[in-house]
Amino acid sequence: MQILFVCTGNICRSPMGERLTRAFLDDALGATAAAVGTASAGTHAVVDSGMESSSALVLASLGGDPSGFAARQLTAEMAAADLTLTMSRSHRRAALKLAPRAMFRTYTLREAAALLRGVDQTALPPVADVDARAQGAGVGAGPAAGHPEGRRPGGR
Repeated sequence: MQILFVCTGNICRSPMGERLTRAFLDDALGATAAAVGTASAGTHAVVDSGMESSSALVLASLGGDPSGFAARQLTAEMAAADLTLTMSRSHRRAALKLAPRAMFRTYTLREAAALLRGVDQTALPPVADVDARAQGAGVGAGPAAGHPEGRRPGGR
């Protein structure tokens, strides 16, 4: 699964979303966290720039790692991610212009939060159970595990 975060310059908000999500997944899922990719891009990216310094400091204080980050311009291939979370409606429109078929997988952060408020979290399985099921399915072996051609179905 690939989760994409989108903002304007890809040096503040979307990298924080990407890196905080990565830290959370690594902590919550352990070895199987590698089955979920995180990325970010900008609709008008400051390509190859590192994170803005105050954003990097905030990210580090929250347990994320800003090192090695380089801003990227949003492309149609990126916008076709399994889940795209944008910072605003204009970012959502830009992503959907590039990948219109991703409409039911592309949300603003506010839309995603509103959807999650409707989920009964007590009905969800514990993270340890999800982790165990993922390991049993070969998820820890990488995204191509179990596919006869060594790639994920759909080529992603």
